[in-house]
Amino acid sequence: MSQRARNVSAVLIAGGIGGAFFAWIAGWRVISPTSIAWVMKLDWQHHFIAWHFFRDEPWQYPPGLISTYYAPIGTAIGFTDSVPLAALTLKPFSSLLPHPFQFLGGWLLVCFVLQGMVGASITQLWTRNVALQVAGGVLFLLVPTLLERVGHVALTSHFLLLASLWLYFREATRPASLGECAALGLIAGLIHPYLAVMALAVVVALSLRRLMRDHTSIASKVRSAALPVFGCLAGLIAGWWTSGLLSIPGASDLISVGLSQYSMNVLSPIAPAGWSLLLPEVPLANEFQSFEGFQYLGAGLLALLPVAVGLVLWRRDWQWRTVIPLTLVCAISAVYALSPRVTVGSRVLIDLTSPALERLAVFRVTGRFFWPAAYAIVAFLIWAVVTRLRPAAALAVLSAAIGLQLLDVGAHYETVRTTAHSDAFHAWPQSLQSPLWHTALPHYRRLLMYPPEQCGPAPMPYIQPAFLAANFGLSINTGHPARANRAARRAYCQQLGQDWERGVVADDAVYLLSPAWLQLFRDAARQPVICTDIDRMPVCVTEASYAQWRPDAVR
Repeated sequence: MSQRARNVSAVLIAGGIGGAFFAWIAGWRVISPTSIAWVMKLDWQHHFIAWHFFRDEPWQYPPGLISTYYAPIGTAIGFTDSVPLAALTLKPFSSLLPHPFQFLGGWLLVCFVLQGMVGASITQLWTRNVALQVAGGVLFLLVPTLLERVGHVALTSHFLLLASLWLYFREATRPASLGECAALGLIAGLIHPYLAVMALAVVVALSLRRLMRDHTSIASKVRSAALPVFGCLAGLIAGWWTSGLLSIPGASDLISVGLSQYSMNVLSPIAPAGWSLLLPEVPLANEFQSFEGFQYLGAGLLALLPVAVGLVLWRRDWQWRTVIPLTLVCAISAVYALSPRVTVGSRVLIDLTSPALERLAVFRVTGRFFWPAAYAIVAFLIWAVVTRLRPAAALAVLSAAIGLQLLDVGAHYETVRTTAHSDAFHAWPQSLQSPLWHTALPHYRRLLMYPPEQCGPAPMPYIQPAFLAANFGLSINTGHPARANRAARRAYCQQLGQDWERGVVADDAVYLLSPAWLQLFRDAARQPVICTDIDRMPVCVTEASYAQWRPDAVR
């Protein structure tokens, strides 16, 4: 077998292990595209519901826009974290797909497969040994942050960070092309802005590495260094535009709150946050640091760290200048992860929070920005072992690290697996099940919650009404986008209040009302309305529209 074939086999084996690992954890019901009960929980429900509307909408410009969700303002698939790359790819085939259809479980499977594959690809830059390549891929799979992020599907795409590191480390033997960097930027831009910015940062490090070359002229170095950044940035902007992330006109609307809350703790890499069987818990400054700031490396990787450092100090025959740019970029990213309020354990070490730093809250969840550094550390550990020990010894060391890692976090894996396989996890109690919905909704174009969540206390959580509305092709006037046009939102809420005061009701709308508002709505309406309770929810339509379909079941 040729070396190329051996490398391919290692990548496929590592990818297979990643897929098998996720399938073991999650089970078939999570992966099945027709299984939607589990996605109606946590953040998954918002990601799924947005896709549920987007799939049947006509194409818009840019392609990622959605008009029937969060109507009439609308939003974009990029602002709902619904993995725009997958949503845009599947949308043309919507009529051929089951209804409903979820791809979130399938995307998570892809993330774990690609994590193993790209991890093995990085390792094979330093060794021709297939077993070591697979072991390296497995170590990248067992970084606890990967599994911890499955609650946010798009953010589980850590393979993007590994791909950017692969380009960086491969630079010595085969420089990254403009097309490769553009493809990385485009794909990252079509998945999630946080990951896109992190991948771009690593590409910037790659460009800085080119500037440090000694054997070319300054003009040649600058031109060569500019290409990766230009390609990645162009691809990233194209991805953001396509997914609709550039559709909000005001930059201030991209700024959110919580800049100093969703941070990483200085001790996060050794803080298990409930994951470890071997290491003690470390107190953190706030509850968000155990999730958004979660960066625990695991006992196996932590034990490998002094071994790797010792091996490097033992044999100093490496080109340390080549990693300076990556180290610098990862250090800056890690400092940003700490946020303006730097915490060590439960203590606040430095507090630089101020209104002047509010613009940094475009990426308010700063704790995530340690990921490039975390994966660079894993890459360093693998590199040190496979390049400084004989293959048999290196395999023994990596296998021991894998075993220790599994021993440390294995109990947490079992807990996650038990939850994912339980019937309760795959149960979604639907409160809106009356056949009257099926009778009435096809005759209308809009489902209006009075008031919607963005304007006041809603009659009920929006997920179940939104699910019904999308099933029957209606728009809904609420939703859960990550960012929104604040001026348009204020204007809509104001207009809604004015319509309420003037008694404006529409023949093409079904109104879901808070019980306390029902009589006020009836009294204020300019034209006669018919109201009834459906699944204990006050629902009103105009008498004129009701007369056109008037089922015997409604009194």
